[in-house]
Amino acid sequence: MVLSKLAMAVARSTGIVGYRGAGRIFRRLSHIPAFRDSEGVADLGARKITFPAFDPYWAQYLWTRKTYEPDVEAIFQALSPIPHKVLVDCGANIGFWTIKLSNPSYGFDRLIAVEANPYVFEYLRRNVQINGLEVDCRHAAIAEESGHMVHIDGSQGHAVGVVGSVGTPVGTVSLRSLLDGIDGLAVVKLDVEGSEVPAIRGGESVRADVLYVYEDWPRSGLPVSVHLLGRGYSIIGVHPDGRSERLSSLEAIHDFNRRSAPGYHPANLVATRKPQLYPAP
Repeated sequence: MVLSKLAMAVARSTGIVGYRGAGRIFRRLSHIPAFRDSEGVADLGARKITFPAFDPYWAQYLWTRKTYEPDVEAIFQALSPIPHKVLVDCGANIGFWTIKLSNPSYGFDRLIAVEANPYVFEYLRRNVQINGLEVDCRHAAIAEESGHMVHIDGSQGHAVGVVGSVGTPVGTVSLRSLLDGIDGLAVVKLDVEGSEVPAIRGGESVRADVLYVYEDWPRSGLPVSVHLLGRGYSIIGVHPDGRSERLSSLEAIHDFNRRSAPGYHPANLVATRKPQLYPAP
């Protein structure tokens, strides 16, 4: 409890050094066993979320209640009037979006959360439990096909759950398997550290209308958007303030990314084969 309060105080007093400076402070402290094992609990609207108190990524958002991914928040707000949706949170991490979007105001009837990293999957499972939610939690790596084994490179930390040739073995699951028998709209949030294209391939031919929420890296040539455009998807860019743009070419996506996420950081985008599902000019 004492260390948790210290983490909160550090987070709320680091405005002068900025987000990156605060991240460095937390990163150093998180290498000390007592600090690494300390946990915090923060409010997430009407829900609670537990997390590593000195996590260099989550601590700055959850202790300070700083808006996390405002463009993604705008996307889900725009989709909220559509009832009876299914959420598939791929790369759910500690469960931030799963827990937040469980609020009935977002219009999701069913929640599926997939996380490959065993360390953060335990936080996901516990966060679902402490909020008394009905969520289909899968400790698996999203992939083109179910039933294979891959390795997750690393077992701790926010962004270490990357599929590689060494690490913790974990089974794979496809969107085709997760969405089997589901009709209506399935909103799939993809944050799977470079495995987005295989995941999308694994979602072809499902009965549901699939709408993807994903980020794409301009420095890598926007590979996810290239794939989606080639498969006939409409791409929509959403600014942090909620303004949206229909993007009909790779050049338009590059331009949108430059304006909405300067410095070659990835922008969050929406992709659907039914553009009428997302309100955009």
